[in-house]
Amino acid sequence: MRKNVSLKRVMASAMAVVMAAALCVTAAPTCHVEAATKKVTVKLKQNGGDKDVKMDKGAKLQIKAKKGGKTLGKKSLKYSSSDKKIATVNSKGVITAKKNGEVDIDIEEKNGDYSATITVTVGNKNSGKKSDSIWLDAPSITLKVGQTFQAHVHSKPEGSAKADNVSWSSDNSEIATVSGGKITGVAEGNTVIYASKDGKTAAMQVIVTK
Repeated sequence: MRKNVSLKRVMASAMAVVMAAALCVTAAPTCHVEAATKKVTVKLKQNGGDKDVKMDKGAKLQIKAKKGGKTLGKKSLKYSSSDKKIATVNSKGVITAKKNGEVDIDIEEKNGDYSATITVTVGNKNSGKKSDSIWLDAPSITLKVGQTFQAHVHSKPEGSAKADNVSWSSDNSEIATVSGGKITGVAEGNTVIYASKDGKTAAMQVIVTK
């Protein structure tokens, strides 16, 4: 009798573990989908509604369109992007930010004259942050007189330093000049180009030949 009771307890415990594991497996995807994409609500109007939003590169945003107090179904709408290189929008109204810039996402009724435009500004979440370290494309480059080279700045956190938010300088502007990261060979010789931000400096040797 005691053996039967013990066996029943063991089986009950095992079943409880299996059920708990099953609940975790089935519940996890639900939680993930719920937090996956943020939403932006825009009101469609006859003369065109409008909304401004900011997105980080790589982020996604679900459009929720309303007409009056009613939420419109995705199948009744068509979406388009003015520049797919900056941000795309699919048939389900999901915007995906691709690269820094500004783009208009247009929403229109398929069988109506109501519309709206979402102006999306795509940036980098680290663009306003302090740079812990910065470096340039290569330790040195060789240019001919009159030739140019666009230097790119890399940083940690990524995106905190860019060509347009660092200070550029040349050891000898008679050999090579630099402006916004664009290096130009002026005369034969060697010099060093510097990029500085937040007390951090990156250097690149420039060799100019005829």
